[in-house]
Amino acid sequence: MGKKVALGALAVAIIVPGSLWLLRDTSLVKRSETLSRMTSFSFTDKTTRARFMIWGMALQATKERPILGWGQENFAEPFVKYYNPNLFDQEAWFDRAHNAFLDWLTAGGIMGLLSYLFLFGSAVWILGRAWHKKAFTLTEALILAVGLFAYFFQNLVVFDSLVTYLLFFTILAYIYHRLERPSTVLKASGDAIEEREEKGKFILPAGLGAALLLALIVLLSKNLSLFSTAALFIYGIVALAYLFTGGIAQHAQKTSDALGGRALMGSGGLLIVMGIIVYFANIIPIAQAKDLIALLNARMSQESVPDIIEKTQAAVDRGGFGTTEIREQMGTRAQEILDPRFVAFILNQFEDQLRSFPNDPRARLFAATLYTRAATQNPEYLRKAGEHLQYAIDHGQKRQLTYHALAEYFLRGNDVERALAAAQTAVNLAPQFDEPYAIMVQIAILGGRRDATQKILAARHTEPVLLRAADTYTQIKNDEAAIKLYEELTALSPTSTEYHARLVGAYQRVKRYDDAIREAKILAELDPAQFAEGAKAFIEEMRKLKSQ
Repeated sequence: MGKKVALGALAVAIIVPGSLWLLRDTSLVKRSETLSRMTSFSFTDKTTRARFMIWGMALQATKERPILGWGQENFAEPFVKYYNPNLFDQEAWFDRAHNAFLDWLTAGGIMGLLSYLFLFGSAVWILGRAWHKKAFTLTEALILAVGLFAYFFQNLVVFDSLVTYLLFFTILAYIYHRLERPSTVLKASGDAIEEREEKGKFILPAGLGAALLLALIVLLSKNLSLFSTAALFIYGIVALAYLFTGGIAQHAQKTSDALGGRALMGSGGLLIVMGIIVYFANIIPIAQAKDLIALLNARMSQESVPDIIEKTQAAVDRGGFGTTEIREQMGTRAQEILDPRFVAFILNQFEDQLRSFPNDPRARLFAATLYTRAATQNPEYLRKAGEHLQYAIDHGQKRQLTYHALAEYFLRGNDVERALAAAQTAVNLAPQFDEPYAIMVQIAILGGRRDATQKILAARHTEPVLLRAADTYTQIKNDEAAIKLYEELTALSPTSTEYHARLVGAYQRVKRYDDAIREAKILAELDPAQFAEGAKAFIEEMRKLKSQ
């Protein structure tokens, strides 16, 4: 019977993935994002290429610090230093190598990687011992072994998270528990298995006592609601109480009451320590996350700025792991509104961050960008931006994002030549991308360099670059120059409602009403559901203006 079940499971494991692969080009699979992702793989795929590049960067970083690595949560530093410019079309920052083994090699060096691999090796060895001692049946041992091997191979292309760590260490604990303190003693007799459970009579009261103790700590902290506290108990405390008191309670049954009492007192001490750890490592970061969500949802206005500053400071003062994220997210909001009070507050936050973590490249670039964009508020800001950018360039010379920030800094200081030179450096790092050209043409237009603008457009005559140039001309109110480019864009992509809509607005601003009416009609034809009604009202308005 067991062999039939195993063969059936094996057949399903082969047939289901194989069938999905054969059906990968059907509408059924393509309509489903999950199925489509499961059946699409290519070494030339964008995300696959990115992983190979990140792995190469991680290996380069390991050559510099091979023994102990760069330290935990410090991947951003080697990421910037050994950045591959061909990653430009990916997300701006990677904090992991997307390979758990390379993550440990980069963070902990060879010693860290060996320690991580030791967990897998010891788990398999202990599992083998447990099966040999009949603490596991063969089926149980094989299931756990296959799970460990699947997790091992999965980690070749992904990084660990809290969820995967919880499952991994729970399996390790379970294997060890079955070997050393089996709660169920198995005795094989032919095909029959007799089970005898050993239960500790103190598990339930000790577990409830531990849960109530941590409940009191959480409620007094006022960091979480009563509902969240209850959820936290269910998630972790009962499990902790069981793990720390279960074996001790069993032992207490077999020894004197005095020894059992001392064992339970020691267990209670361990639970108090665990409660403190959970408070600082879990509860405070959760509270910070709630604070950040509320801050991001808050409406920013001149009147609300003092209140938002106060709440941001309160969130930072909690001192949890979310402090960096709070500063970065609120730094982005500061760039959007540029309120002098909020800008000064956030800049002070970034300076505090850099005093604690001077090698943090993200905080340095955030600070430099905000200093640059708020330079009109304080003459000192531009100097500070230059200092941070120089440090960023010195510690990572192949990253386009840094050169774009440097170009913006020079442009803000009216040094157009050096701004264009910085933008050109970004282009040269990976000439296959449009965005660096688009940024360079934007700088040329804003700097009043018509010759440079024409040269860039001739070198990179693509839609993204043309669109950025046209939008920049619109920004500086040179609608005639913008119209020429929008007309060219509509010729390149006649069905693009985005280009036609921009052209309508440009024609209206220069009072070319007939041309605006023509483009409005085209919009209505291209997308009647979205534009037909609005186009009709717009055309009537244009005809009234024309008749005046």
